[in-house]
Amino acid sequence: MCTPVKDPDTFILYITASVSPESGVPALSRSSPRATLVRYVGFKGDQDAPRWTQWDKSVVTFGQPRGAFADLFAQMADWDENRAVVTTKFPPTHYPPHFMDIDRPSLQND
Repeated sequence: MCTPVKDPDTFILYITASVSPESGVPALSRSSPRATLVRYVGFKGDQDAPRWTQWDKSVVTFGQPRGAFADLFAQMADWDENRAVVTTKFPPTHYPPHFMDIDRPSLQND
């Protein structure tokens, strides 16, 4: 009897920036394009699987100072994987001036 072999899953951890509704920024301008932080191919139960592959929540919110996040996001946008999939109404160097006015919510998932 032959045992079927299952292909490994692909997990992708994304990051986006967003501003709070209280900022007065129009709804369609409050969220950035998403950037890929890391990709894992395997099973979430594998010994070497990253912890984030086992999170129950699909969205985790955390706060970050605007300047630090802007620098990090700019670096990630230049990664090969992220440059290949950028689709946005604003080129990366032409975001609206209020784009990085993000709020600082507390961590909602550990």
